[in-house]
Amino acid sequence: MAPRAKKQPLSYDKKKRKEAITPIEYSSFQRAYDYFNETLFNGLLPNVLITLQRKAGSGGYFSPKRFTGRIEKTDVHEVALNPDGFVGRTDEWICSVLGHEMCHVRQQVHGKPSPGRYHNKEWAQGFQLRWQSAARSVRDGAKRDSKTKFSCPACGLNAWAKLDARLMCKACLADMVPEVTLSYDRAAEAA
Repeated sequence: MAPRAKKQPLSYDKKKRKEAITPIEYSSFQRAYDYFNETLFNGLLPNVLITLQRKAGSGGYFSPKRFTGRIEKTDVHEVALNPDGFVGRTDEWICSVLGHEMCHVRQQVHGKPSPGRYHNKEWAQGFQLRWQSAARSVRDGAKRDSKTKFSCPACGLNAWAKLDARLMCKACLADMVPEVTLSYDRAAEAA
């Protein structure tokens, strides 16, 4: 019979941690969810299970009916937030990810989610901005830059391609948006 290992005392400093961490952190997310539900969705969204899950390249994700009751026979949707994405980000950015995932909850409960594309026209509710600054190369007839920076509006991933390219972020399945920057001619400004 092998000798039993001695139990090592837990190195838990009660003076430093008087309050449980889990309920404090998760209650913050629940308060934000409740606030957004009331102010942005007129209180129409159901309760969901908010989790912290690490998924590379994603700020968060929505999973319909991810959990099922062990006592009550009911299903619950999951809204997962990626704590790896919190690093260097503001609370506002983290809450914007929560709001983004809540749009998926709204579509699941009150709309028609598409099986193919995660973000479809209904998810965006038909919202579209109509105007932007014209690229200087188009306005002035100058030579176009060979590469344009595209950014994912959901996770901030960047890619470079020709201005007329259509790119999609594989991690978020969101259409990437070109950043059209104006390069000013300092000599023309001085004149």
